[in-house]
Amino acid sequence: MIVFGWGTRAKPLGEGFCQTCDNCGNTRRFLVVENSKRVTLYFVPVIKWSREYFYVCPICSHGFQIRDRPLAQRIVAGALCDPVTPEPSLIARLREST
Repeated sequence: MIVFGWGTRAKPLGEGFCQTCDNCGNTRRFLVVENSKRVTLYFVPVIKWSREYFYVCPICSHGFQIRDRPLAQRIVAGALCDPVTPEPSLIARLREST
């Protein structure tokens, strides 16, 4: 018997900066999430493709897409240092990606 599966998986990469959500109005640390399609064999991921990165509200899941993985990692790393005040160049890059 062979057990396999496929589908989309959302994996949280870390917390971002404190922001007020435009959709629900809550102020929380947003999440950086990686969505990828994958195939599993015996519950072990074999192939991953179509990776996309999103910056989402943890309450209502409203957010926007981030252009690439390095920017997603930079958001998480920057929020570790100071979760309230993002650096200006990072804000500009986030606005470009939407």
